[in-house]
Amino acid sequence: MAAYSCKILETERLSAELYLVHALLWEGTLPSAAGLVRGWTVRGERIEAPVGFADLGGAYRNRIKFFVDAGRCADSAKAALRAASSGGIEFAGAPLAIRTEGSKLFAVADASGTAAALPALLAAARFGIPAELAWVGAMNKPVFRAWKSYADRLNVPVHAFQDNTALAKLLAGRPSGARLLAACEWRELEAVRRRAREAGFAEEEMQCVVFGPPSPARPAPESDAERRGRLPIEADQRTRRTISAWLPRAKSAQN
Repeated sequence: MAAYSCKILETERLSAELYLVHALLWEGTLPSAAGLVRGWTVRGERIEAPVGFADLGGAYRNRIKFFVDAGRCADSAKAALRAASSGGIEFAGAPLAIRTEGSKLFAVADASGTAAALPALLAAARFGIPAELAWVGAMNKPVFRAWKSYADRLNVPVHAFQDNTALAKLLAGRPSGARLLAACEWRELEAVRRRAREAGFAEEEMQCVVFGPPSPARPAPESDAERRGRLPIEADQRTRRTISAWLPRAKSAQN
């Protein structure tokens, strides 16, 4: 099992519960420019919720940015994050890669998708891949303002929808070779995927990372091709055990 350790350089609060931790990778080599890790330990406090990362690469070799949604963390973990201006980070196991290659990245996200979408947008910006963010949900919440502010830092256009019925028009302008990342709760996923298919995205051009408890009524995929286009965190009845391992348990450019 791969082991990773980092030194904290600085912690930035993008909103009351959204933390951006700047770190230097001391041990291990991350297998992708963006992704998710779990079992993340900061200053000795274990965080079970998925934590997103972006590996800056290039001139910023070994510089990592971690995106942590403290709203999914226990109070003790929140306290450790607030104090994390120095110290160390550790985690083990295989990170879940977020794919950012392609001619353009469309990230469709709701408030739950922070850990997946923001690192993907940063990685796309670092490698000169055009990106757009489609926000599905209420726009009057602090989390949306934090996302909008960070996307502005990356020069990423943000489109906000109260629901996903307007997605078709946005996605219809996709260039050849574009990819779609859907980072949302289960209840949003099928509608997002349906709009993407209507816009011409093939299954292999979509990556879905879902948060929240799986829907018990969700049917298994129709084909092996459909299964191959999905991540374990999102997928079918066979991988439900893997999903449970990734999802948090129920609980009471240098940008």
